[in-house]
Amino acid sequence: MTTLSALAFRDASLLRPPKPATAQTQTLPAMLKTNRKFTYYGQIVVFNDLKNLSMKSILLSLYFISTFSVFAQENRTMVSFTAGLSYPISKFGSKELDMEGTGLANRGTLGEFTISHQFKNQPWGLLSSFNFSDYAFDNEALEAELDSRTDGDWTVSESNYKITSLNFGLSYNLQLGEKIGLSFRGMTGLATTTFPSLKESWTSQYYTPTSTSISGSKAKSLNVLLGAAFRMKLFRSINWLIDFSFLSNKAKFDVTATEVYDGGSSTDTYEQTVNISRVNICTGIGIRF
Repeated sequence: MTTLSALAFRDASLLRPPKPATAQTQTLPAMLKTNRKFTYYGQIVVFNDLKNLSMKSILLSLYFISTFSVFAQENRTMVSFTAGLSYPISKFGSKELDMEGTGLANRGTLGEFTISHQFKNQPWGLLSSFNFSDYAFDNEALEAELDSRTDGDWTVSESNYKITSLNFGLSYNLQLGEKIGLSFRGMTGLATTTFPSLKESWTSQYYTPTSTSISGSKAKSLNVLLGAAFRMKLFRSINWLIDFSFLSNKAKFDVTATEVYDGGSSTDTYEQTVNISRVNICTGIGIRF
């Protein structure tokens, strides 16, 4: 029968620290043997530490998983970028020079950066957007109109309207399926419109040639945006968007016209009002956070 003292004597070597290593005694088998002894002696303590560490790791992992799951279910913020075609309508795209507010604008392009956030457990949300658009001035239509009114040939240089706007408003969101949704938005903000810079040159066999340079200022005005967007979930938080929108603002420009003719020149300044309305069809990507 093994007594307590005998057991203590038998394992006494485990309780004594190893001898200091020397060049003669510290061989590889001895090192391995010493490591095994210390591992055996401390295996209970190590096991308890690992057990506590495992429980802490499991609890911490469960906490992060649950937090991420809640966040994923409530990722109601979306950042999106869309781009597409913009069509001038009403007076902005009209070619009738006698109509007040005529813009002589051709089809252009529009890009928009939007940040939206949907309220918790509500279809309503807040959003802000910055958009920029560009429309070519219809110089050929102006040339034809000027030719019909005067005796001679007119040449009008090419130029563009440039518009940027910053908008804020509300959205109403509908979930049509697991991966499909529809959003409506109404926004208002500030638009900055740059009037096209033109050069009109006139030649005639009966008169001295003349040229007129027209430069417009930048006009700031209130902007209104109404839109509807179809969205479809592609992968995780990435959504494909198709956006239809209507934009409108009324810009008043201070226009300077300088006419150069044989023997001199003259400068005239006047106010030009342009009603800027356009419909837009864009597509892009939205990412939920």
